Amino acid sequence: MRPTAGRKGEKTMNCGVLFVRGFPHGFYEQQMLDYFSQFGKVTRVRLLRSRKTNKSKRVAFIEFLNEEVAKIAADSMNNYLMFDCILKCKFVPKDKLPPKLFHRWNLKRTPSVVRHKRKANASTKPENEYRSRIKKLKSIYKARELMRSFGIDYECTVINNDFKGDTSPKNVLIIDSSDEEFDFKTPPHTRKIAKLKGERALKIVQLKPQLDIPKLNLSKVNFKLSLPKFNLLTAAIRCSPRSV
Repeated sequence: MRPTAGRKGEKTMNCGVLFVRGFPHGFYEQQMLDYFSQFGKVTRVRLLRSRKTNKSKRVAFIEFLNEEVAKIAADSMNNYLMFDCILKCKFVPKDKLPPKLFHRWNLKRTPSVVRHKRKANASTKPENEYRSRIKKLKSIYKARELMRSFGIDYECTVINNDFKGDTSPKNVLIIDSSDEEFDFKTPPHTRKIAKLKGERALKIVQLKPQLDIPKLNLSKVNFKLSLPKFNLLTAAIRCSPRSV
């Protein structure tokens, strides 16, 4: 939960900034706002966090509405023992503050690990997968021609698998609500469906892939679809003679 201190139209001309480090884990933005409000009005709190994991770096900047209050808080809380951690507090003048210190300070940030995980686990559409294949093949063509111009003959095989949807039969258990004599237990890996009558009768159809991906024409090339770990273009440029 992010703190909501400081109003939008509030003047911060005579504000003071307090630098705090060495505080224990769990003492985050909202806790700092509540704790340091005993000295005076706190307008903004900026806690430095890791971009990758969003974990606290145990370094924070706290802005007070009054500069004198920030100096009093720095003198009072410096070398203060909090949960086996010694706080280091210091008043920072305005001319020594980093630029854009409180820019988007109240914005909830998502760790880059979570963003990459969502992107990797997102369902890939067939047309996007086809475009990705074409793009990779073009880059491989370009890299191969460039390496041949430098006298490097590099060949590999391309794996071209046709797109196939999941058409395997599913285990389905149909339950008739009119028959109450027997009580069946649902077997594992089985989907339970209620049996309907009349116009709402259940129709089981076999699913097919919605988009039929055309087969790639790879008769002219014979190399692997996945590139090696190093960049072929970069390697070829490095091997090329430099112009004087």
